[in-house]
Amino acid sequence: ARLAAGPVPDLMGQLVLTDIALEDFLATVLRTDGITGTADLSLAVAGEGRTPAELVRSLSGAGALAVASGEIASLDLAAMDDALARRIDPIDFVDLVRRAGTSGTTGFAAISAPLTVTEGVVTSDAISLTAGRGTGSGAGLFDLAEWEVMLDLDFALFDHPDAPGFGLSLAGPPRAPLRRLRSDALQAHVAERYADDLTEQFGGPPEDQPPSDSSGGG
Repeated sequence: ARLAAGPVPDLMGQLVLTDIALEDFLATVLRTDGITGTADLSLAVAGEGRTPAELVRSLSGAGALAVASGEIASLDLAAMDDALARRIDPIDFVDLVRRAGTSGTTGFAAISAPLTVTEGVVTSDAISLTAGRGTGSGAGLFDLAEWEVMLDLDFALFDHPDAPGFGLSLAGPPRAPLRRLRSDALQAHVAERYADDLTEQFGGPPEDQPPSDSSGGG
């Protein structure tokens, strides 16, 4: 890294980290947790400013993040997958969705995210996740000046290609962001499938019968 003094100090730097324990990095730098794995991070940035705040807001650059063999806490894709396979009723599924979005873990093989830095905001528009039960994709940002994150991920399960996906959104400070699981379409799919199963099991409503001819004849 190079910090040049002058009327307006400027900074140029490059960060390259390989095979780091992501859990330790997040705890040290962001004071947060919730994801483990072995990470490679590269980031080249440049900026200028008379104050630290001006310097941060001026940063621009690019990089990449790759994480292998880790776990995400408070997200249980396996529970969602198993519930769809068991074809549980819609009310139970709503409760399971709530628990799957706030507890359990999801193991993953890889996460990749190209990074762009503009005016002190780190963004990624092509986050990709490969887990044992499905895939995830989405976008996110980290505002360095405001120290806030925003993340939107959409998941699809391997064994249920016909089911709608569901999403996870995070917003706020890294240590305690607001968390929302988006699953309305998936819940509607489960309800429709459950109704179809009941119809198949017990039969549909009786068909309308033509009125009988009671006038007699002779």
